[in-house]
Amino acid sequence: HVLLTKFLELVTEEGDWSYSMDVVQRLIDSEKVPKVRARYRHLAGMIARDELDDHDRAGELFGQAIDDDPFNFAAADELEALLETGDDRKALATFYYKRLDQVRNNEGRDGERLRLWDHLGELCMELDNHDDAVVAFEVALSLDPDNLDRRKRLADLYASDSKHDVKAIAQHHAILRANKRQLDSYKALKMLYERIRQPDRSRACAEALDVIGETRKPADTAAREITLRTFANEDWMTLARFDVDLQLSALFAIVAPPFAVERARMRPPIAVTTKEHETPAYVQKVFTRVLAALATPRPPVYFESDQATACKMVMRLRDGVLVPVMVLGKPVIEKKVDDYELAFSLARQLADLRTERIARLLCPRAGELAQIIELAAAPPGDAAGAHAARWLTTSLHPVELEQTRAIGSRLRERNVQPMAAAVSWLAATERAADRIGLIVTGDLLRCVTILERDPAGNDPSRILELAWSSTTEDVLNVRARVEGWAAVPPPIPPRTTQVRSAQ
Repeated sequence: HVLLTKFLELVTEEGDWSYSMDVVQRLIDSEKVPKVRARYRHLAGMIARDELDDHDRAGELFGQAIDDDPFNFAAADELEALLETGDDRKALATFYYKRLDQVRNNEGRDGERLRLWDHLGELCMELDNHDDAVVAFEVALSLDPDNLDRRKRLADLYASDSKHDVKAIAQHHAILRANKRQLDSYKALKMLYERIRQPDRSRACAEALDVIGETRKPADTAAREITLRTFANEDWMTLARFDVDLQLSALFAIVAPPFAVERARMRPPIAVTTKEHETPAYVQKVFTRVLAALATPRPPVYFESDQATACKMVMRLRDGVLVPVMVLGKPVIEKKVDDYELAFSLARQLADLRTERIARLLCPRAGELAQIIELAAAPPGDAAGAHAARWLTTSLHPVELEQTRAIGSRLRERNVQPMAAAVSWLAATERAADRIGLIVTGDLLRCVTILERDPAGNDPSRILELAWSSTTEDVLNVRARVEGWAAVPPPIPPRTTQVRSAQ
């Protein structure tokens, strides 16, 4: 073996490549270690390719090298490059399938399986084998789920075949979660929903596209008379789980009421008369409709001419009891709001009567909510923890106390910062209120117009969030149930099927 190696050096120096191939073949035949034999085959392949211009023989030798040692990536790369420059594309596909099988359990170098699946997918597209291309890109996406370009490619591939419409819709929703301004995905969803005969969902995507693409037309002034079904508990949860911290919602629902009562003793809120103000018929009509949709109890109604907003839920003292009341302001008194704006505003405000949102009324300032978080999350043992434990013990029922302690423990594990968490919760519940208002009014363009007129609501990120969320499956499913969208009709069978059945 040593003599053959030395002899190989001599003949290669003289440039006798045919003789060199014979010597290397002798080395291959005499070598018992597969990895070493693979290196000799790799060497022989390079001689056949570069010096003898025998690409077929070179490909055969490279293939034998990686059969001996699947992790000889130098030989694998040489064979792949050789096949890529050749005309036999099916042979290249066979190579990719073989390599994927060889690195199934151990890919040998980082990203090798992902690279092979990507290349296989592109090759299948070139060979007009869409089904295999779909599988290849699906596997590649499962290996690298955060790659947005690959997800777009797979979504486009799905959309080219109607049998993959449901998968295409799911991919475009995933793309929009990562980039809410991806106009192509809104356009694709509009087309896909229309193709699967869901016009209401298609219209919702078209409205979002108009808002985000800034191609809005003047809104129709005529209000749609739709009989809304009542919100279910699942609907409320669906609209909140986008970004609302549900642990904080649960904590505030328990602790905010006693906290607000104690604060009211120190700083009594404004008192109102026992008799509420008379509600005009045009307000009562919208009010009744929104209350029925949200299934919330009707609060007392009062008018305050110095209030700049159309309506606002606030806490007031009524007959010595702290109660939530609806205060209608100057725009309603002067009839400067239409039914859409009034319904949107009422829905957003009345939503705060829900148990998981009541803290927005009881403790509207972020600092107060932060204090509640500090009380619950205070570590036991120090002075702050002892004070918090005393207050919680005297203010809460034993069951509520245990629930609060359990939530506080989780908040400590999460290392929640009280003030930042309180501000974030208020902002998230504000966005959830926008979604609730959208469901009640059913018109995204008008909802966005209303927010843009409101200095507090005219936030581009908030408007983008509402427009994007209006196209998500969660919001669309709630709208479908509440608005009573028609069920999707069964697909029309192809003509060939009809003929065959008739025969």
